[in-house]
Amino acid sequence: MTTPVTLLMNTASAADIQAHLLGCQADFVIALTQQTDLTLYAEKMAALATRFELWQASHMVGLLAVYSNQPPLAFITNVSVWPSLQGQGYAAQLMTACIAHVQTLNFQSQGFQSIGLKVANTNSKAIHFYQQFGFTALQADEAELSMRLSLNE
Repeated sequence: MTTPVTLLMNTASAADIQAHLLGCQADFVIALTQQTDLTLYAEKMAALATRFELWQASHMVGLLAVYSNQPPLAFITNVSVWPSLQGQGYAAQLMTACIAHVQTLNFQSQGFQSIGLKVANTNSKAIHFYQQFGFTALQADEAELSMRLSLNE
């Protein structure tokens, strides 16, 4: 019997976030530990981001972090699901919850017009995933593609 996965919001500690990111880092085009100090990154997420978390028992198995503190743009900095649970719709569950949350902020007259994110140019699987939610490509540099979802359409 499989332990159920539960969606929660803003319950993870910085240590939970760091452990999750370490468990998922092989799925990033460039391992997170090569891009940033994971301790500081996890602490920043815990303190400043709105987090949509998937928990299985006492383990965080999915995470989407969005910063919604500078209207008109909310910005997603992380979408990750443990490798053993990928392909089961969990990333879509996180994204759906995030979009609904930012739309609620918009309806509360907080002025959010869009959600942005950046993704590695070579991560076609992630790009396709974001496009399924209506994100469109804006610009690319050598390494990353900026994408945006308009909330006014």
